Amino acid sequence: MTVQPTTVVEFRIDDTTEVLAIMAEMAAAHAGWLNFQPDVAVEDVPDTGSPFGRLLTATGPPVPLGSWVPGPQRRGSVEPTSLGLQHPGGGRAVRRLRDAGIVVPDGWKVQGDHPRRGLVLSLPDGTDPALALDWMIRAAVELTDLTLPAVWRAAVYRPS
Repeated sequence: MTVQPTTVVEFRIDDTTEVLAIMAEMAAAHAGWLNFQPDVAVEDVPDTGSPFGRLLTATGPPVPLGSWVPGPQRRGSVEPTSLGLQHPGGGRAVRRLRDAGIVVPDGWKVQGDHPRRGLVLSLPDGTDPALALDWMIRAAVELTDLTLPAVWRAAVYRPS
């Protein structure tokens, strides 16, 4: 079963007001999630070879895909917020980011740093969505050889 987004919001990385309002609403409700992707034209996506060949490579998709999931409330406590980033940068992304001056903020925990599955971080409840979005975009730009545009899309998944 494929889940369809309830809304797709286009935004510029220098004007994230609308998407941040959605993130704040979801954080307060502890429900839903967003997927983020730069608005890269199909003809600008590099050819990654055959699907079989992709199975044998140790990199993620050619165009990065971010996700943000506010921590759900369970048994009277709030679970950590999840921030994910699939990227074409290969392994040791956290080290590459740190070397580029994009450090994982204090209190955030790296849950996974896999060449194909990407980065997964847990963020403490109450983490400012603006900080999470800014970090994810800067990390995506750093881990992608392709020049990413200023226009991105957020696929919004609201609970029914």
